[in-house]
Amino acid sequence: MSEQQTGTQRMSIELKVADKKKERYPWIVSCDGRNPNRPWGFACLRCGTVERLPHSLPIDAYLAWAKSFMRLHKNCKEKTDAQLQKGA
Repeated sequence: MSEQQTGTQRMSIELKVADKKKERYPWIVSCDGRNPNRPWGFACLRCGTVERLPHSLPIDAYLAWAKSFMRLHKNCKEKTDAQLQKGA
């Protein structure tokens, strides 16, 4: 195996490892405001929290707000059937 092939393989493995470490939170969503129950802003589909955003917001402020909301809700647990029936 040539040095170039070894380098390519190493790079491929490093990329695969990096992808596995990437955290994903599909229950944290950005809302476009078309649904009256979910105004323009962010929502956690697990705990039900909805946070409104101002309509005119610089992109850096939007990203900072998104990161903050994600930190608060990344560990939310899904509600059980009993909790859903109680309305908890």
